Amino acid sequence: MRLVVPSYLIAFGYCVADAMSAGYRVMSEDDNIKRSEESKSVQACIAGIDTLLWQGKRVKTRKNS
Repeated sequence: MRLVVPSYLIAFGYCVADAMSAGYRVMSEDDNIKRSEESKSVQACIAGIDTLLWQGKRVKTRKNS
């Protein structure tokens, strides 16, 4: 029982780090299309949120398996 909380903290930390990594990848892309920084920030936020949503989907899928 004592390991439940730390394991949830590790899992939550992994999900947040994965989402931040996805957003960072979008922000650091060197693309040929000229976009405003605001547009790039919005796309980075969308990438991070999308990653968080899919992390939740993966957890639910594993539980049902």
